Amino acid sequence: MLFNSAEFLFLFLPFCLLLHFFLKSRVQKALALLLLSAWFYMAAFPVYIFLLLGLIALDYGGVILMDRCKGLLRKFWLWICLGSNIALLASFKYWNFIAENCNLLGADLPLHSWILPVGLSFHTFQSMSYVLEVYRKAWPAERNLLRYALYILFFPQMVAGPVERPQNILPQLHQFPPFNRADLMEGLFMLARGLFMKAAVADRLALYVNPAFEHSARISATQAMLAMLFFSFQIYADFSGYSNMALGTARMLGVRLMVNFRQPYLAGSLTDFWRRWHISLSTWFRDYLYIPLGGNRKGIFRSSFNLLLVFLVSGLWHGAGWNFLLWGLLHGIGLVAENYFFSDKQASFSWLRWLITQAWVLLCWVFFRAVSMENARQMFAAVLRLRESTYTIEFADQEIIAALLLCLALPLAEYYRVQEKAFSKQPLASIVLIFTAAYFFGNFNAGSFLYFQF
Repeated sequence: MLFNSAEFLFLFLPFCLLLHFFLKSRVQKALALLLLSAWFYMAAFPVYIFLLLGLIALDYGGVILMDRCKGLLRKFWLWICLGSNIALLASFKYWNFIAENCNLLGADLPLHSWILPVGLSFHTFQSMSYVLEVYRKAWPAERNLLRYALYILFFPQMVAGPVERPQNILPQLHQFPPFNRADLMEGLFMLARGLFMKAAVADRLALYVNPAFEHSARISATQAMLAMLFFSFQIYADFSGYSNMALGTARMLGVRLMVNFRQPYLAGSLTDFWRRWHISLSTWFRDYLYIPLGGNRKGIFRSSFNLLLVFLVSGLWHGAGWNFLLWGLLHGIGLVAENYFFSDKQASFSWLRWLITQAWVLLCWVFFRAVSMENARQMFAAVLRLRESTYTIEFADQEIIAALLLCLALPLAEYYRVQEKAFSKQPLASIVLIFTAAYFFGNFNAGSFLYFQF
């Protein structure tokens, strides 16, 4: 079930809100939300709910046993829980990639045809954050199975994040505040913003980006450059749109999720960019991989190695392909170079540094969007060869101009907080206006959110 579908907006969500309004008991609300979350997930692949329930049961029991133990036995249960999450993720997401590359070297490993469960990377990382926080004794083990299952399955953020920590979500699931009109209005506002970003920005730009990448061997330099630019805004509008809709849906149900984006295209450095982009995942890698590896505490060479390793893993997390690994490696190299030549204490904004940062991010996105290394090579070749196009993208000149203006207006509107200021003065009118704009300017034939594949 998709947030931008009529089924969700006009049936599922209103039903959730009615239950939230009429149910008074916290146990009743938790049980209803858990069943609704399972229904939400099963709308895509019903059988995969049993994988998640099995993972929930294993982590729930394993963490309780871990919390009762000390020393090596405590570590044993830690690795049982972490290993089960990693094994599940690797089996579905990485086995074919590993087997195909091994087979090129002469091995004869079998391939499977399993469909990747939607949002599996998000489920496993959220589960592992809970396991690690309890192991560190930063949070007590959750004894209530219903509450823990809801922490993992809570439908607004179940499919594509944000990757939450137990410290934020579990206390809220203990309380379940009653229906609140202010939460409803703020949630509707975030939902409307997210729908506009998805339908009117991301899915409109996709009408140019998708055919350009599909026919990368036949497009012109201008078409390739426009596709690269448009994709950088498509991926942002798509993912931040999902995040806003998730935050808005959760807010209407009385739960506050963490903010996942803070104007990343206004970042004046790569370091700043990763403090603003997909914040929940960036902080996950920082807290559970970069800092345990030593962070920046052991000198420039060790910190550079740690950065490169973290971003290689981040690239692999996003997808099982050499293009994703290269995308992560390039960001790691950019951060290493930035740390070497610039001090993060140089906080004053520089237009040149901003331009270099955003150009680097844009070029890296090509590898993220490309379906293969050859696809990425063809896109760059189209720009460098300055060839004539033998393929016509069905996108009128006025639509290209409108898209370019949109790419300019989007960061400016975010910087000046145009929508937020309008909402503070006229809440209901702002919500209606944004929903109306999303309906009339949106493309509702694009389907899924881009990050659902991860």
